[in-house]
Amino acid sequence: MFIPRFRCCRLTEIRALSAAILVIALYIGNPGFNDVYGQSTSTDWAWKGLLQQDGLEFAYLFYSKADNTNNGIVLKLTNRNDYPVRYRFRVVFRTADLPDEESEVEIPVSGKIEGRSIRTGENAGLFFVPFKDGSSISEVGLRGYHVDPLE
Repeated sequence: MFIPRFRCCRLTEIRALSAAILVIALYIGNPGFNDVYGQSTSTDWAWKGLLQQDGLEFAYLFYSKADNTNNGIVLKLTNRNDYPVRYRFRVVFRTADLPDEESEVEIPVSGKIEGRSIRTGENAGLFFVPFKDGSSISEVGLRGYHVDPLE
């Protein structure tokens, strides 16, 4: 009896499709699934949390060679509020590679973010290469954090 080749492949495709449907069903059934705002990306695991306050979440991503030589950081701000906010803070960078009087850099940041949205990257003013001499970033922090709701 002749058995067409595509039958074997078809069974494999059905198994793969069934596995994919199961994974999606488990993901959607996960508590907290509906609490996500903004688009998830394949690199969400890499973001390190800095601060969560007043409905605004701060996270950063470290780049060992942000400008092909020096360390850099990109910040991600996630507004969990239903309304837009104006923010103001200073990003603090420290290195162990320089003497104490030169080991800290503060960069002021301000802006606004719509409700239930995310801001990140250079165009949002959230990408930094604080040390241009090859010094490594050893600490990152925030100072003078202020947030005000916008009407």
